[in-house]
Amino acid sequence: EMEDVFRPNRTGVNDLMVAFGEIERVLCDVAGLQASLGEDAHRLTEAVDLVQGLVKDVGALEARMNLIGINAVIACTGLGQDGLPLKVIAHQLRDLVEDSGRSVGRMQGDLDAMRSAAQGVADLLARQAEETQQIQSGLETQVTRGLTQLRAALGEVRGAVAANQLQMTGGIQDGITAMETH
Repeated sequence: EMEDVFRPNRTGVNDLMVAFGEIERVLCDVAGLQASLGEDAHRLTEAVDLVQGLVKDVGALEARMNLIGINAVIACTGLGQDGLPLKVIAHQLRDLVEDSGRSVGRMQGDLDAMRSAAQGVADLLARQAEETQQIQSGLETQVTRGLTQLRAALGEVRGAVAANQLQMTGGIQDGITAMETH
């Protein structure tokens, strides 16, 4: 077992280097995915902003229709009994406009919540991407450097063990030779 540890290219350091290389590759993939999701969240935020603009336009139309309904009721009042059917229609129009105004308000609230959620996701993904980059940098600077130092140290140990084995072999041979000469 000990010989296997010190055999060239069998130190386990190579396996560690390969494993950390794979971790770095995965971290790069994760960072890319996080960036892509962050861009999607920003596009969603922009889409929500566009829809909010449309909802505001509908709200402005609702206000104008409400004014028209009020003017129609006032105009129908002057017609007396003949204006009664028009007055009923004008009231129904006004009720419809008020209902649409409440719907516009709810949509605006829902869109604000969607925009806030999308922005929160975008911010979270940006923070995660930064943390992933920090982990990747740490792997590149600390772990890779440490493994390189470990590889060098194991090389030195391997050399020392080989020298020791050579010295022991020489010593044993000298001992045998000495015994044979006596």
